Amino acid sequence: MRGLQGPPGGGSFSTLILSHVAGRIFGQFFLLPCLLTYMKDTMFFFWCFTILFLIILSAEDLKSRRVRLLPALIFAGGMFLIHLILADLPLEEYLWGILPGAALFAISLITHSAIGSGDALAVISCAAALGGSVEFAALLLSLLLAAFLSLFLLILRKVSRKDTLPFLPFLLAGHLLLFLLQILHG
Repeated sequence: MRGLQGPPGGGSFSTLILSHVAGRIFGQFFLLPCLLTYMKDTMFFFWCFTILFLIILSAEDLKSRRVRLLPALIFAGGMFLIHLILADLPLEEYLWGILPGAALFAISLITHSAIGSGDALAVISCAAALGGSVEFAALLLSLLLAAFLSLFLLILRKVSRKDTLPFLPFLLAGHLLLFLLQILHG
C-alpha cells in the first residue's frame, strides 16, 4: 500500500485527484488535466506573464495604435534576468530571439513604419521570456493569422490595401494558439 506518497513520477494527490475528476466529468479531451501537468514546468509561468504582457500591449495597440517603450524594455529585461538566474535557457535562444525582432525593425525602417517598431520591440520582449525558437514559431503563426484576416477583409471590401491593422492582437493570438498547442501536445 502506497499511503499518501503521491502518484508515481511525482506530483501531488490534489493534482492527481483534480485531474482525474476533471477527466471523468469532461472527457479525455478536456484541457484541465493537460494544463495541470504542464503547470509543473517553469515555462508555464513565463507563458502566463508573456500572455498577460501581450494582452496589455494589444489593448494599448488597439486603442492608440502605439506601443510604449518603457513597459516593453522592463518586461524584456526582467525576463532576461530571471532566465539568467534560473540558467534554464542557453544564450543562443536569446540570440535567435533577437533575429525576428531585428528583422521587423529593418522592415519597419524600409517600409516607413508599415510595421511599427513597437511591434518589433514586443517580439524581442517575448523572445526574452520564451526563447527564440518559441518566439519564431509564435511570430509565424501571428503573421499567418494577420494575413488570413487581412485577405478575408479585403475580399469582403471592409478594408482597402492602404488600411493598416494593429499587429499586437495577432501576436497575442499567435502566442495563445501556440501555448494551447504546447499544452495539448506536450
